[in-house]
Amino acid sequence: MTVDVLDHPFICKTYSSFETNNYFNLLIELCPGGELFFHINLNSVFDEQTSKFYFCEILMALKYMHDKNIIYRDVKPENILLDIDGHIRMTDFGLCKMNFGPKD
Repeated sequence: MTVDVLDHPFICKTYSSFETNNYFNLLIELCPGGELFFHINLNSVFDEQTSKFYFCEILMALKYMHDKNIIYRDVKPENILLDIDGHIRMTDFGLCKMNFGPKD
């Protein structure tokens, strides 16, 4: 099965992968903002504008994946990274379901 490359501003880019005896490694884009989970714990609560900002970016990434017939089944703050400009990057596609159709 071939996998199309996901090219969207709110999805973390994967540049390469390799295996060692014990691990499977991915080389992904740098997201120096860390996990959204960290920022939620740091701030306790986001104001409405910040919440809407992140929600809309997550929604746009999910819509893009659904348009490519991919269901992302692991939405949680630990799997959402922040880039240097504060925009989200969704990562960890291990639980995705691919090639779903209207009957699935």
